[in-house]
Amino acid sequence: MGRVLPLAIIMSTNTLWAHLLRKDTSVSQPSQASVPALSAHEKTSTSVRILLHDTQANVEKFSERVGQLIANVMDTKQELLDVKKAVKNEQERFSTEVYDLGKLCQLAWDRRLTICAVNRSQREIQRSLGNPAQASSVEQLSKDTSLRLDGLDKRLDALHLVSPCAKMTCMLSDSSLAAKDGL
Repeated sequence: MGRVLPLAIIMSTNTLWAHLLRKDTSVSQPSQASVPALSAHEKTSTSVRILLHDTQANVEKFSERVGQLIANVMDTKQELLDVKKAVKNEQERFSTEVYDLGKLCQLAWDRRLTICAVNRSQREIQRSLGNPAQASSVEQLSKDTSLRLDGLDKRLDALHLVSPCAKMTCMLSDSSLAAKDGL
């Protein structure tokens, strides 16, 4: 804060400071003889002191506002870092889901290829041996399997248009349907 001068020095230099610093001005009025007249230099000094005190008060208010502003900027920076971290985690989760979905699609495709290979093998055996006794039931099973695989193909095509979350749900329901049909 500001430096306080002794009362005697203030009284001798100017009347304004004496009036401002003394609390008992209404009780005892200084006489004209004890307070010398102010010179131009003393008036300028008094004005400069008042301006310095006003400037100091304004600088202190400004410092408080700057401190609040800096605190708000730091809070905002922390929030941005938190959002950045959340976005990065979500991106990693999304990439993992897409990768897992790709693996599921590959497994479904491999399954279809295996069934096609089995069907081809059965046709070759049937050609060389003739029609076995259970040929009609095997043929019906083959048709049912082909229909289901076609349905799976249509679902897989539809899955490519749906969000990753819905894709996972459809794949799980398809596999549970296939498991029920296998029983």
